[in-house]
Amino acid sequence: MRCNVADNGTINAFYGDSDYRDDGSNGQVMIYQPKFYYQRIPIELADNVAGKKIRKESIIISATPQAGFKVHPLFIGENGGELDYVLLPAYEGCVYDTSANEYNITDKSGVNFSEDKLASISGAKPISGKNNALTLNNA
Repeated sequence: MRCNVADNGTINAFYGDSDYRDDGSNGQVMIYQPKFYYQRIPIELADNVAGKKIRKESIIISATPQAGFKVHPLFIGENGGELDYVLLPAYEGCVYDTSANEYNITDKSGVNFSEDKLASISGAKPISGKNNALTLNNA
């Protein structure tokens, strides 16, 4: 489900809410993905030097914990704890130019990654990486 997310991670609105916006005026446009569980079931095995190799499998998902299911690795945080949801970009990354206080929707030159931010909004050209004037901060 799409949502608008502030820079601090606060969800401002969900798609369908009256204040939801795709243009970045109410925050980044992200996909709210709730935690899910999965189970891999081999369908076809092949002999391999190291043992059996799975050639085909069925992957079953569940919104709730079930016997034989594991939480998907996407929902394991840096400290090893489980996350209830993750936020994924809805659009390819463009740049928010902090010095100009606006989204760089054309992939124009002069992006400064030590200050500017990647963004996910509708109607912006994704940053190409072919911009020779990019300023990278490797500190």
